[in-house]
Amino acid sequence: MTSLSLKRWLFGFAFACIIILFSILTVYIRNFFDINQLVQYGVFLATAFSLFAYVAFSSWDKFLEEPDLSILHDRAMQDFYNPQMVILYPNRAPRERRFIRVIVKNRGSRTANRCLARLQLKQRPEGNHTLSTEPKTLIWPDTIELPNIPPQSEFAVNIAFSERGLNPAFRGACDGFIRAWICTRDAFNEPNFRLQDAMCRGDYRCTLTIFSDNSYPVSKDILIQVAADWEDLNMNLIED
Repeated sequence: MTSLSLKRWLFGFAFACIIILFSILTVYIRNFFDINQLVQYGVFLATAFSLFAYVAFSSWDKFLEEPDLSILHDRAMQDFYNPQMVILYPNRAPRERRFIRVIVKNRGSRTANRCLARLQLKQRPEGNHTLSTEPKTLIWPDTIELPNIPPQSEFAVNIAFSERGLNPAFRGACDGFIRAWICTRDAFNEPNFRLQDAMCRGDYRCTLTIFSDNSYPVSKDILIQVAADWEDLNMNLIED
């Protein structure tokens, strides 16, 4: 049961309890008061109940309706989830890169505010590695700010990238070379200075978590697959 479904169930249960208590109180009043007092208490209770109903239903949108984020990936859609792009920099040579990315979709009825994507390494190949274990903050390619995702809308988030001709040597790393980087802002701008975000050839299991200011976090385990050829960088979602 989702948090939204649970909230709706609790709201319905509380509303039913109030109706039952109202009915019991009505019977109690009818047995102990005369008709004039009954009318007075009836007006009072009707007013109180109307005020409660107004507050409850006016709060419905704020309390019950919330963002509902999900993480999507389809390995068959290579052009979208695994694009190859030329990155242009002022006063620098262009760079050709392969990216892996996922889609974060808001299936809810409220905007998810200030969404943050974090990647946590869980398992890496044996041997020496530069990729560190602290959580990595990832890039949203469509915006430099933390995005607000409207209802029934979606944003892409970059997970990792490889680059043509960029495979610096690293002694002890799988085949002795770095092949790809987690797509943090610093690694995207200067991969040679971000060895803590770098990966050699092999499979890396990570947990991707999406946070927002007004919804519960959503997480998925992913498997990043780094190959010797920079164009073969890929990933899979690991289903529960």
